[in-house]
Amino acid sequence: MRRFSRLLGLSDYVEVVDCEGCNPLVADTDNEGLSDKEEYIDHGTNPANQDTDEDGLNDYDEVNVHNTDPNDADSDNDGLSDGDEVDSHKTDPLVDDTDGDGLIDGDEVNSHGTNPLVKDTDGDGK
Repeated sequence: MRRFSRLLGLSDYVEVVDCEGCNPLVADTDNEGLSDKEEYIDHGTNPANQDTDEDGLNDYDEVNVHNTDPNDADSDNDGLSDGDEVDSHKTDPLVDDTDGDGLIDGDEVNSHGTNPLVKDTDGDGK
């Protein structure tokens, strides 16, 4: 039977052989809050990279704060990364049309120059 790493259930063998970049001497190789076991087994993320999908949100925050997919840079497929939605635009990374006006957030920001938080950006009632 293989020895298991520090109370978290990921064997040293897995951390040394299967998990590239993992450190079997620490419970959380990338030090972002998810244990190596949680990343490798539960979420399929890279325990040696704080931001597996490179969207600007670390894996812990995606899983525990925003409920976004740590393996998909754009969880709602609207053309804005989850990190940009949360940090720059303040839009909902789980809803492709935050203001419900019929235009997806990415198109509002990248193509039309309209505000993805306001249904009627110019306020003309139309």
